Amino acid sequence: MDDALYPVAASVGADGRSLTVTPEFPSLLHPVYSPAAYENLVTQIQIGWQNGGSVTGSIGAGIGAAVGCVLFLFVGCIPGAALGAAIGVVNGVVSANPAVTPAAFEFLRTLP
Repeated sequence: MDDALYPVAASVGADGRSLTVTPEFPSLLHPVYSPAAYENLVTQIQIGWQNGGSVTGSIGAGIGAAVGCVLFLFVGCIPGAALGAAIGVVNGVVSANPAVTPAAFEFLRTLP
């Protein structure tokens, strides 16, 4: 494969008339991120969520819905609420736990 040489395991059958050849490939699967950095990021996000991220998400959804309804005449209520909730959650989680940002950058540095 790709002009590379790989070892082969061979075994002769019990009757002495058959040969089983099995190539031994190196593992093609490898982790694409650091599990420790991912666990740290998830833990920090959970701490931020429990310390007030959910409240700011709700506030952001309300503000986003109000702005979307006013600016886009009721067509933008739901998209505004979704966008406001997303911005509110990110803002609230990071404000409630400042360790989220370094954990996020630590995780991003482990990606290939």
